[in-house]
Amino acid sequence: MAIDLNHQIFASSSGADSWFNAKGNAKVLLRTELRRGFNLELNAEAVAQINVILKKWAELSIFAEVKARLQIQGQLQTPLDLFEEAGLAVRLQAIAELAVGVGISFGMTVGDLVKNLGLNTGSQDIDKLLQSLMLEEISLEAVLYGQFAIAVMAYANLVLTGTLHPTAEQPQVGFQFIFDAGMGFIAGGGYRFFLHAGIQDPRRLVGRASGMLAYEIGRGSGFDSNITGLLPFLRMGIRVSYEIGEYLTQNNTVSVDEVSKVYIQVLVQELQYYLFMLIGAYARTELIAIITNSPLPESQAPVLLKQLNQEDAWTVPSNSSTFFQLADEISSKIPEGVQQDSYKKALSSYWATSQLFGLLEGSPELPLYNGAISASPLPSVKAWINQTLGREPDITLNQEDVVKFIISSAVPSIRSEKLEPFMDLLSPQFGASPQETVKWLLNISPASGYQQLLNTVSIPLQSYMDRKLSASNIQAMEAKLPAGTGRNMFKQVLIPALEISTGVLLPEIESGLTAGMGKKEVKEALSASLITLIGRSLIPLVQEIMREVNKNVQGLLSNTASKIKELGVISKLKGLNEIAEVLEKPLQEGVKLSADLIAPLPPDLFEDLFYSILDVLTPIGNNDVIAFSEHLNRPNWIPRINEIESMSTELSNHLATKATTFAVKIIPSLFQALIDDLLRQIEKFIAYLQETFNRLVQLIVDRIKDELIERLTRLYLEEARLLLSFIPSKQIRDKVNDALESAVNKVVKELILGQVLDSLMSVQIDESKLIKLVREGNALTVDFLQNYIINEIQEQLDKKIGLKNFSFKLTVPISFKIDLSPFPPIEHKQDVSLGLLSQPGTQIAKIVMEVISGINIRSELSDLIYYINAAVMSVINLQLKIETLQNDMAEALVKYG
Repeated sequence: MAIDLNHQIFASSSGADSWFNAKGNAKVLLRTELRRGFNLELNAEAVAQINVILKKWAELSIFAEVKARLQIQGQLQTPLDLFEEAGLAVRLQAIAELAVGVGISFGMTVGDLVKNLGLNTGSQDIDKLLQSLMLEEISLEAVLYGQFAIAVMAYANLVLTGTLHPTAEQPQVGFQFIFDAGMGFIAGGGYRFFLHAGIQDPRRLVGRASGMLAYEIGRGSGFDSNITGLLPFLRMGIRVSYEIGEYLTQNNTVSVDEVSKVYIQVLVQELQYYLFMLIGAYARTELIAIITNSPLPESQAPVLLKQLNQEDAWTVPSNSSTFFQLADEISSKIPEGVQQDSYKKALSSYWATSQLFGLLEGSPELPLYNGAISASPLPSVKAWINQTLGREPDITLNQEDVVKFIISSAVPSIRSEKLEPFMDLLSPQFGASPQETVKWLLNISPASGYQQLLNTVSIPLQSYMDRKLSASNIQAMEAKLPAGTGRNMFKQVLIPALEISTGVLLPEIESGLTAGMGKKEVKEALSASLITLIGRSLIPLVQEIMREVNKNVQGLLSNTASKIKELGVISKLKGLNEIAEVLEKPLQEGVKLSADLIAPLPPDLFEDLFYSILDVLTPIGNNDVIAFSEHLNRPNWIPRINEIESMSTELSNHLATKATTFAVKIIPSLFQALIDDLLRQIEKFIAYLQETFNRLVQLIVDRIKDELIERLTRLYLEEARLLLSFIPSKQIRDKVNDALESAVNKVVKELILGQVLDSLMSVQIDESKLIKLVREGNALTVDFLQNYIINEIQEQLDKKIGLKNFSFKLTVPISFKIDLSPFPPIEHKQDVSLGLLSQPGTQIAKIVMEVISGINIRSELSDLIYYINAAVMSVINLQLKIETLQNDMAEALVKYG
């Protein structure tokens, strides 16, 4: 099957939504009922350390609305029933009550995965072969979430569960992997990686994986005779586990005869497959020898030999029409006589097994071998089979004819030691000769029911297994295998599955499924090797995808945090908590901290976790199948408990070691957020006070303007009159004196008043000093406020104009008539300059303040005093809160760090 290398594994960004809608949430929630699991004891060292930190954090009362879990709760579970739920779960959580999940886009294709795993190198390594097969049989769909949370929390969940049968919780067959982690000290965040590996056809997957593994074990041993005698049963153990488990899951009422039928069907199918493999091996060897030693054209022999040599001696022949066409064409060129007859016999046997083998695949039912064949036989093959059956060469062949040919011609050609499994199991009951045994095998029809038939086969089968699976024999077989995956899978998958199917399941069936194990326990026993086979093939894919996430999640999460406004995170939280707006910056900081501290797992922790996952997914760890099966009657018994506890400890330590750093870094941001919010509130009251004082200054300006003009005119007029004596002409002096006041008044209005009023209008009443005075115990009365305002004006006015000189050159325009009798008088106009008039700013300021002191604004202040007082007291209260927060922050940094 082709692998879609362009398939995008991760879904694109899904926007912001409640964290509890994130995929995988049901899997990470703590379970109220645990089978094969337990709640962590609170005195567990790593968990206790987190709980101490959380309890300290929860004492921080700066946000009453924030939900706090006072302790982390832990749960470990290794469910074993692969037809409902199997896998592992490490749940450590004091989770976020208020949280938003944001989908994060992450680009990774199946092609990237194939390249990273080195699956495109053509390697025959068993690991890589199984991983490639897995990619052909599953669909990978993943999603990555970033979390924004308002809570006191810490969590880390690692869950891998799978099922080979649809359930209410997981309607799509397959495995789900979830890893998430996060931390929150009021504000915080984390992430979740969710992966679903959907299995398209569980039966096909189990059949292909077990077949490949059994074959590769045989090949790795050089097809050692001891191991090849087990080949039909190695695959049978895995397939029986699946088929019986599926039957028990589908049927509430179990029929022993039906269970026996399922068992017999798998056993017979595997023996038939083994038979076809033996015949194919014999035929292939014969064909290679004859073709090699025959004088054939150079254009033909190499093509045939290449095809034959490409196929291992223990594989069923491929149904290649091109090969058979060429093989048929050269049959007449093989030397006549014994050699040509041997060639036709071998070619016909090769073709016959290729036809029948296809009928064994894809269905749990046994083929009847009584229908039409799928492809017309080649002339030489057709003629030879008919000749062997004593018929005319052109008679049409069907499946039944092909079976008869195999029994009569092919089976006698196989060496007797190769037929050991058939003769040991079947000959005593179903025929003394190999032909009779094979005839029964290919035409099975139990007259007394399948339960009786299984009982008949059970004793020789168990006897055969007792001999083959003795400790010394297993040890000898292991020694034939190269160290590594092949040997491990032989010990951890194939042998345990065979022992369970024969040593545990057969006695249960013989007793009518009442031997002591319940239905659930039987399914768990059957699941053990399936978990290991599928899990150990799947986990490298999961690990590599997770590795890419682990390398990139820090940057991805930090980038997501920077888009908190763009993503609308606060709007999602606003309906849940009124302080969400205040916490925007700390929330952003909390997510970035989680990205830096929690998100990327340290390399050693990452590798340790996945190493432990592989161990946990090998529930029969010491290969003691009987002890494993007996333990299943205890619902809370957990296989590989040390490994899963180790995972819990490592994750807890990861959280605990980062918690102090997280708190120390987030505390200033948290308190500053509160302080900033209080400062924003203070700014509103300050703005009100400033606006009010500005209006009062304007009011004062409006009140004093006329009197101020008069007083300033008088001031400069006095100085100007002192200058009149310098005018020699009495007439001009008198005229100037008459026009002097008007001239001074005009200049005062045009030059002096504007400067003075501008300075006065720029006065800003310092509300901070007023607030300080009130905080010191001064009552804010009308008189106190009026005096404060006047004092503020005087202080600032002195600074603004006190060092200035307000000067101007005074020119007085005059006119008078000159008597020229008897001629008409002439009107004379003249501008008389008196020189520079100058007054110090201190004198000007003094006059201004005298004028201001003379007005009364008590009425206006009486109207405003309540509101001004309320604003001042609000600022004072807010200042006190800020000071408290600053003190609390200092204490918190010590306490929570």
